Amino acid sequence: MMNKYHLSLIFCFSFLLIFQNCQNAPSENIQISIFDGEPKAVEHAEKMFKALGGKIVWSELRSLYIHAIHNEPTLEHPYESHIWRDVDEFKMRIEQRGPEFNNIGLFSNDQVEIQYVHRDSMRWFSKDALENEKYAHEYNVYVLFKKLVTQSGILVKLDKDDRLDFYENEEWLCGFILDEQNRPYRFFSPNPDGTHSESIFKIWKTINDYTHPAGGGPVDGNFEYVTKIWRPSKENIETAFDVEFQPKSFEMIDLDWLIGKWKREGKRNTTFEEWEKEGGSFVGKSYVELGNELKISETLEIFQKESETFYTPTVINQNEGEAIPFKMLGSFKDRFIFLNSEHDFPQKIVYRKIGKDSLKVQISGPMNDTWRKIDFDFEKVQ
Repeated sequence: MMNKYHLSLIFCFSFLLIFQNCQNAPSENIQISIFDGEPKAVEHAEKMFKALGGKIVWSELRSLYIHAIHNEPTLEHPYESHIWRDVDEFKMRIEQRGPEFNNIGLFSNDQVEIQYVHRDSMRWFSKDALENEKYAHEYNVYVLFKKLVTQSGILVKLDKDDRLDFYENEEWLCGFILDEQNRPYRFFSPNPDGTHSESIFKIWKTINDYTHPAGGGPVDGNFEYVTKIWRPSKENIETAFDVEFQPKSFEMIDLDWLIGKWKREGKRNTTFEEWEKEGGSFVGKSYVELGNELKISETLEIFQKESETFYTPTVINQNEGEAIPFKMLGSFKDRFIFLNSEHDFPQKIVYRKIGKDSLKVQISGPMNDTWRKIDFDFEKVQ
């Protein structure tokens, strides 16, 4: 018959086993895959994920942030990239910065939008290009690591060169050649045209139990990257990092901050720009105050027509009283760009919110065989 001391030891030991099992169990009832295939291939696959931190660790990955430095032989200086990626969905934000460029890519199921911050322009991907980006996301190495440990029916094979290949429903997903520590050294993934890409992982780091590739590049050596920061999360991209990944369509409410009276001190006089909202449009005027009289130089309007947005100034005693339409090229967080490439000068007008009470208006265009820019700085007075 057992005494209370023995019962206590058994209870404590049992509790530790239960606690350890809970610690090693996947959260949210995520199913962990059991690889199928030849025993030797399965053994290699299990060793690979053990070297990466374990299947359970990768099953819980939902999003990540990467800050990497890229070196390319064709560039004089390296550039940096910041990537926020959702592993479960096609949601991603990429920022690339170098001495001569600063780009932001916003990726989602609906649209891919590239903002060229350094030159106030942007473009949208075609439907085919969007599908290619979705494909690239699906076969990203981190997305694949998550998929391989959570999808059922994963088959593994070893080819004659000991390359470890993963299949889902007889479709090849990816392949790896492992190093002496069973970590992927060479990574193979399919392309939409039936070919495949190949990368080399040279540097490895471990954080939060994940062992991840922190440096490498394509086998042709056209660039190398080194990951400075790798931050995984069990939360989705919105909760984990609070970044704007979805391309944002412009709404007129985005310009509500423009409402009011703005003042610019000039060398000869003080100029005012005043805006108010009428219905769904904005109407404004530019003028100087002469005593109790306003001398208006132009009237302004921002309106939408057939889902497009226009900025239309009407300059007094010019253009036969006709408004000049500038079509919105793109809206950034605090910057709104309008373009009319048929006009003489200006051809581009940018309204930029500098702060709560500061506004910069820049006009630019061709003049005397050069591209000239003129800035007007305003402060809000009411």
